[in-house]
Order: sequence, then C-alpha cells, then structure tokens
Amino acid sequence: MVAQRQSLAQTRAKETLKIINGMRREIGKTNRNETYAQLVAGFAPTVLMNGLGQALAALVASGKEHEKQLYAQLQGWLCGGFDQAPYEKGEDLLEALMEGDRKSYLRAQVEALAWLEWLKKFATAYLKKEKAQEVQ
Repeated sequence: MVAQRQSLAQTRAKETLKIINGMRREIGKTNRNETYAQLVAGFAPTVLMNGLGQALAALVASGKEHEKQLYAQLQGWLCGGFDQAPYEKGEDLLEALMEGDRKSYLRAQVEALAWLEWLKKFATAYLKKEKAQEVQ
C-alpha cells in the first residue's frame, strides 16, 4: 500500500500541535501558558482588522517574549514551513511581505489565518486546560 501525502490542513494541524506540545514541555503549568493562549486567540482578529503586515509589526514592536515567539512561529510556517509556502525558507517574514507582490501578501494572510485557527484550537485545548487543572 502506497502512503498518500497529508492534506495541507493535516500538515497545519500537525505543525501547530508540535508547537503547543513543545510549549507544554518547555514552560510547564504556569500562567505563561494562559498568556500565550490569550495572545493566539486575539491575533487572528487583529490580522483581520489591520492586515497581516501591521499585526506582525505590532508583535515585533512589543518586544515581549510570547509576541516574539508567535512571530517566529508564523515566520517558520510562512517562510518555508510547507510545500506551498508563500515565501522562501529563511526569509524575514516582514521583509518578505513588504517586498513581495499583492498576490503573495494575500496568500500569506489567508494561510496565516488558516494556520492560526489550528494554533488557537490547540492552545485553548491544552494550554488553558492546564491552567484550569492547576487551580483544582
């Protein structure tokens, strides 16, 4: 039997779950999990209201740990994390957005929102849940 490639949605889910599981191991059961989950939950609406470029610039400008982490994770995905990535591996995401054409920008924004949907689901399921279990 020949194995079939995973769908893009499956690949997104797999990669975002890997990120969340890494965070769970790295920072354990702390309120930092909750902070990251809240950031992720609010980021897609920020992208929709302001556009991907401005939303990413706000992450970079904040200088906070989780914001830098989310930027790096998005950059890893949109700059070579999968076969149909809008940008080349190793590129700086903001620079790629600003130097690229409109079609690439829109493709990156759509892909970022789809990726963030999975990240939000796993962050809510695993990071917020751990916070709730701590209280009990």
